[in-house]
Amino acid sequence: MPPRGNSLGESLTALLDDRAGQISVIVPGQVVGWDNSTETATVRPLLLDRAGAQRPEIQQCPVVFPGGAYWDIQVGETGLLLVCDEDFSAWWRTEEIAAPETRQNHAIGNAVFIGGLRASTDTRTHQTDAAILPKPDLGGEVLLGDSGATKAALHEDLLTDLNTFLGLLRTWGGTNHANWAVASAAFTAAVTPAINALTAGIGLGNYQSPSVKVED
Repeated sequence: MPPRGNSLGESLTALLDDRAGQISVIVPGQVVGWDNSTETATVRPLLLDRAGAQRPEIQQCPVVFPGGAYWDIQVGETGLLLVCDEDFSAWWRTEEIAAPETRQNHAIGNAVFIGGLRASTDTRTHQTDAAILPKPDLGGEVLLGDSGATKAALHEDLLTDLNTFLGLLRTWGGTNHANWAVASAAFTAAVTPAINALTAGIGLGNYQSPSVKVED
């Protein structure tokens, strides 16, 4: 309540400013918990309110993923809390058009979390000619196509070694071999190293990615 003696304009300004301080729109937040089964996170707002108090953690906060992508959110991940105009919990539970269940406007509890916002100290290597999809952890996988992707992505090294092998075959096949024994020996000498290289590469898994799986 503004002190006595203030003009009407000053009083209204103070009241509006106080009301504005209670409205949240977009606030940076950090994940402190993740529920894979409901695709919701517990998110801690990273800005204090106007009184200098810590804002309450948001429980069961829906997470927005870009497009059709999906992955497990990691505790510690930072992003934006996008606060909706009104309470959308009825729609979120039923997927039906519904009236707000409360009269809260821009209350921070009516927020969704969008990952990706980073502090200026958390920098990454940037690239202009590729989209970088980091693995979620050391043992994680990146699945391309859908969640049932099982085919390992192949490295360009396999194509290089196959082209070498085919080039040797073409050279041998284009040579006029008057004597079969000589021709057989020439084939063995020319092609065997390439076959051995391919066999070894396949056996060691050198041609496929252990973490990227694709599905046609």
